[in-house]
Amino acid sequence: MNVLFCASEAAPFAASGGLGDVAGSLPRAIRNRKVACRVVMPLYGDMKQEYREKLTYITNFTVPVGWRNQYCGLFELTHNGVKYYFLDNEYYFKRTGLYGFYDDGERFAFFSRAILEINSAFSQVFSFSEMHFKIQYATKNLTLFYGVRFCSFI
Repeated sequence: MNVLFCASEAAPFAASGGLGDVAGSLPRAIRNRKVACRVVMPLYGDMKQEYREKLTYITNFTVPVGWRNQYCGLFELTHNGVKYYFLDNEYYFKRTGLYGFYDDGERFAFFSRAILEINSAFSQVFSFSEMHFKIQYATKNLTLFYGVRFCSFI
């Protein structure tokens, strides 16, 4: 089994409460049970420099958001045996703090859509936003996503 754990925060990279704590510890526990688990999250501007220096650039692509396409860089870092992917967009995520901005809805719509674009580009069968998935991808009969199951955390 393969698990792609998608979260808006994960300790030690970014955490404001319980979600960050769980997203930072659960993937490691899953890996300890011999299940392949990776994490994807935004690359926030206030990530500690010690982690930022260890990031490896993978690629970049565009993400459709409304009427325009936004840049998205993809970086990775392995921490405590878990591979983390970071989605970079300075317009949305290079800020101090994680939440409480006027455009949080758009920021996390971008994040969800970027995850779907990664799925499409890298042939993985994981997803975060079920409704968005059904609207944008399932109606196109992409066999890549046949049998995908969803689990969302709020």
